[in-house]
Amino acid sequence: MIFFVVLFAQSEKTDYLCAVLNDKAMFNTLKGLKAREEMLDNLRFLFRYEDQLKQEGWYSDSEFFEEVVNVFLEAVAKQFKE
Repeated sequence: MIFFVVLFAQSEKTDYLCAVLNDKAMFNTLKGLKAREEMLDNLRFLFRYEDQLKQEGWYSDSEFFEEVVNVFLEAVAKQFKE
């Protein structure tokens, strides 16, 4: 997990995501809580089946990392749409 955090910290999307996550109002609404639960469910699935997904060719290491980052960004984008 630390590997992912270090790689993500080097990403150009870091500033955007950190600024949004620092806004504590993000999850204060019922819609925000539902978006958070959806994000956590997606992350749980990805990390639970990470090895299997990679072995079966669904993701390479870099594609898997990109998918994890995309899950975060999708949750943030949903907050701004609503």
